[in-house]
Amino acid sequence: MRKLLYLFFIGLSIVNAEVKTLSMRPFIENAEDYTYSRGRFLIILGNNAFSTMISNEQAYGDFVNLKKSQGYDVDVETYSSISPSNSATELKDWLEDYSDTYPLLEYVLLVGDVSNNAAIPTFQIPSYNEPEQDATDYPYTFFSEGDMYNPRFFIGRWSVDAVSELLNLKGRTIKYQSIQPTDDLEYLNKALLVAGSYKTDAGAVPVPDTTWPLTPYWTSLWIQDELKSGTFMEVDTALFHINNQNTTTTDVINPWNEGIGIVNYRGWGNATGWTKPEFKLDDVNDITNYENLPVVWSFVCNTGDFGNDTNDKCLGEKLTISGNAENPKGAVAVIGPSDLDTDTRFNNVLCGQMWDEMIEGRIYELAPILHAGKQAVAKEFEDLEVSSVNGGTMSIPKFYHHVYSVLGDPSLSVWFGEPSEMSHSLTNTTLMQSHISLTVTNQEGIAIQDVVGALLNSNGDLIAKGISNESGLLNIDFSDIEDGTELELFLNAPQFFQKKIELIFQSDDGSDLADAVYNYNVIEPIYTNYSAISSIDDSDDAPVYDWIEIKSQGIDLELQDDTHTRIPIGFNFTYFDQGYDSITVCSNGWVSLEPCTINHFWNFSIPFPMGPNALIAPFMDDLDDNVGTEPFKVYSYLDIENDQLIIQWDNVANGEDDEFCGTEQDCTRETFQLILKDGGSQNGDILFQYKEIHDIDENGNYSTIGIESPDQNFGYQYQFRNISYGSQLVENEMAILFTTNSDDTFLSVDESILPSQLTLFQNFPNPFNPTTNISFSLDKLDVVNMSIFDLNGKEVYKIIDNQFYPAGQHTININGTELSSGLYFYQIQSGENILTKKMLLLK
Repeated sequence: MRKLLYLFFIGLSIVNAEVKTLSMRPFIENAEDYTYSRGRFLIILGNNAFSTMISNEQAYGDFVNLKKSQGYDVDVETYSSISPSNSATELKDWLEDYSDTYPLLEYVLLVGDVSNNAAIPTFQIPSYNEPEQDATDYPYTFFSEGDMYNPRFFIGRWSVDAVSELLNLKGRTIKYQSIQPTDDLEYLNKALLVAGSYKTDAGAVPVPDTTWPLTPYWTSLWIQDELKSGTFMEVDTALFHINNQNTTTTDVINPWNEGIGIVNYRGWGNATGWTKPEFKLDDVNDITNYENLPVVWSFVCNTGDFGNDTNDKCLGEKLTISGNAENPKGAVAVIGPSDLDTDTRFNNVLCGQMWDEMIEGRIYELAPILHAGKQAVAKEFEDLEVSSVNGGTMSIPKFYHHVYSVLGDPSLSVWFGEPSEMSHSLTNTTLMQSHISLTVTNQEGIAIQDVVGALLNSNGDLIAKGISNESGLLNIDFSDIEDGTELELFLNAPQFFQKKIELIFQSDDGSDLADAVYNYNVIEPIYTNYSAISSIDDSDDAPVYDWIEIKSQGIDLELQDDTHTRIPIGFNFTYFDQGYDSITVCSNGWVSLEPCTINHFWNFSIPFPMGPNALIAPFMDDLDDNVGTEPFKVYSYLDIENDQLIIQWDNVANGEDDEFCGTEQDCTRETFQLILKDGGSQNGDILFQYKEIHDIDENGNYSTIGIESPDQNFGYQYQFRNISYGSQLVENEMAILFTTNSDDTFLSVDESILPSQLTLFQNFPNPFNPTTNISFSLDKLDVVNMSIFDLNGKEVYKIIDNQFYPAGQHTININGTELSSGLYFYQIQSGENILTKKMLLLK
């Protein structure tokens, strides 16, 4: 009885929780406070003739039925009925009313170009680099300036003019999303990375190769490294750069024709295509692989410009409608920008974050992946305003939220390798109740959470749906079904084949369906707890600035602009609980405990996926030698007597003004040290010392100072974008210590991500046997106590005993082996605040 009462209690809390759409969950603060569902999919047709084609099974598939089988409630509307006056503003007002009526509106698909016979208008945003207006559908998704970065739903466009183009794009989209284990799917294990580190002037005349940008090539190398180290993906490359200028169109088309799952481009281009290696509109015609179409991400100017004034179709449009419905060619969907002159530094961030979302397994659906990339631009370049050639200034986060779009189904889940098969516990396909309950697992028997179950009748109507909980339990309740009705249950989960189960509803025996408790718990990995203390902080553990000059006895590492080398540390150095015996030292003010292939000169925030792994950044910035004319000295010295390794960047020029070196104005120079102290088997102390420091690189996010975990998902950021997260900005004759041997910390974090109060989360899993995780969050550094009590109020387990914890979220794993089965209370105390929750141990 106690168990039943407990399940009723927590089940009731979930029933009363607000429901959000599944695709929005990665962007919801305190996501664990809500429950989730597949929402509504709205299709708006630009031509009335499309109405009979969008759901015609005989004409290359029923797209509406596909969306229903994925759990969406589907509405189809014609644009002419929404906006007789052909106004984007009128359509936006209609969408606001529609989303007010249907708050679970999840995706909108516009079917039509911006001109010709199926026109659906778009909005425009002024470019900041060019005297032009850029097409954007993004304003359809939000209804106040304050919600600009928090769209109410996601949007995509099938930019088609005629029925033939609609059938072509519809058919390839259905095929991509409906693949089955019997298909040849090896191509999904392959990615093609194309890069053009190349540049022309405003007249499209090539500039000297010494001025070509490096980062399109480097970004592609970073993706390649991430795919090889973190996935089973095979990688083909077509990389054009200063040291490899022979990459051609053939190097792009050949692997495409052999079969590729994802194609990524970073480089130089326009609406007609990629400049280097050349892949233009006409080259799409040379693609002969009609069976295995990839998803294409084109992080380069104008290739997603569906409103281009010069070309009827941009590259992204051409890729999605080439060939015909019988023999489609090109791509199933494309992400790209409408602007002609996007900037490398913003494209790189967007690209890197989107790949990280998939590699880390967080997001797979196209529009949400793109939104994550846009959010990364907003984070890295928060409040950045640039001068616009059209007058005034332009917000970079605003601009990139607008100009990048999905040319394709915005809900399309990208296959990141060959899908797996689901298993389920449903053995009796004859239903004797008006509900279904089953457990869904992978082939190894591990429960799959967030499986969307969609129940359709023989007419293709979606009559009920549900979502599996952390135990894989999926419950679906339905009503008003006649005895003998044939039903189809579809199971959907990212990276799994859709599974269809045919059922017959025999009758209803009147039994009730028990609530399936749905808890979405964010289980964060537990990272090493460092303290960051500067020499000006009021702490007994504050370091003393004590410069150790090593030029005379140190080793000149012979670094030049944008170079690195790997050297032995001289002892085993423990960092984030991992041991290292060598270190990568880069000219640009950073080191990595792991081998690196890229000389990162562009600094990112901490944490961010694109920098070096296991980053230690005493002053990460573009440090330069003025094209080899200035001395560039970085020394290392193993101080055996004091068990420490010292790295010294000595009087190196800052790349922001190195062109003035040797002139009357002269340039800015930096002198600083990194000291790694041998901690034995414990994490070693890390000391930064600044003899002369000038954070001047306003065109490059200034500098980054801090340390980052080897997996790049956690870190301690002391300074970024000329903002101090410690006591103050670095200055001359200052030191910063990162240590695990102090309870003091003077390092703040971004307050926008901090909880506003003490929060105690529901343990996960729950019920549990014998281990579970308990998470809590603090709004400030504080002493924490946490215990488990039995029903009589007796303390039976001390979890945390009077320990300091910094602001942020923390997760503790507990083992209940010594406890008996039953209901317990767990309680946290921080300051005067006390919170309690229940947990159930079932052995």
